[in-house]
Amino acid sequence: MTGNRSGWTNGGGNSTRNRRFRPYYQFSDSRGDVYGGESDVSTVNETLPGSPLAVAYNPADPQESYQVVSQSKMLVGCLLPVFMAFAAGSLWFIGILPVG
Repeated sequence: MTGNRSGWTNGGGNSTRNRRFRPYYQFSDSRGDVYGGESDVSTVNETLPGSPLAVAYNPADPQESYQVVSQSKMLVGCLLPVFMAFAAGSLWFIGILPVG
């Protein structure tokens, strides 16, 4: 991690704007050539330069690189629709039960 670029969220949907940070990074390939990039993942807290950052890159074209997102965020993102479907199904099931 070499630095951060700061910006603001768009504040869409009547929400307030929040400051976000996108890290810059450098990495070296198997030959030792150094490449750099900017993450697509924004964070609320500014990351300190020199902090480790997991990066994946295309060996055929090392200019193509991206920050690897932790599995916990991906898991939450995948489970959210499952829980929403379960809640909707539960409400539907309760609605078809006879009353009285």
